[in-house]
Amino acid sequence: SQYGVFHEPKTQASRRAVPMLPALATILNKHCIRQGNPELEALLFPGDGDGKPLHHTNLIREFRSSLVRAGLKRTNLHSLRHTFASVMLASGASIKALQRSLGHSNASQTLNTYSHLIQENLGDSLLRANIAFTGDGGKVLSIQERRQVKKK
Repeated sequence: SQYGVFHEPKTQASRRAVPMLPALATILNKHCIRQGNPELEALLFPGDGDGKPLHHTNLIREFRSSLVRAGLKRTNLHSLRHTFASVMLASGASIKALQRSLGHSNASQTLNTYSHLIQENLGDSLLRANIAFTGDGGKVLSIQERRQVKKK
């Protein structure tokens, strides 16, 4: 990419609102406050204070420098995307939700990339399904019962 130029996304699915972890939203909100609460259209990390995007080589240099300052192992920006996907799958995100988050045009693309991270052991799922169907293993309290438990 050229300095100061935005490019159209590769696919229509790439044009999306990207979900954000609440912890990241807090960090970015503090960053915006330190930057003087710029306009909503302003770039989060502009290049050279001119409001244009960072050139990709400067972005990589800044990223690597940040890793060193934080005492973190050297990695690349794309690995952050894979880490996000891995953690989301481990946290129970559906393939369809992850597909939309990553901007993949179809779920098979997401499955082809991340299927090795999906647990194939059905044991826990079977236990949760058994509880859902039978109620065994847990008790559902009515609102009134719940209020009485809280008072004790």
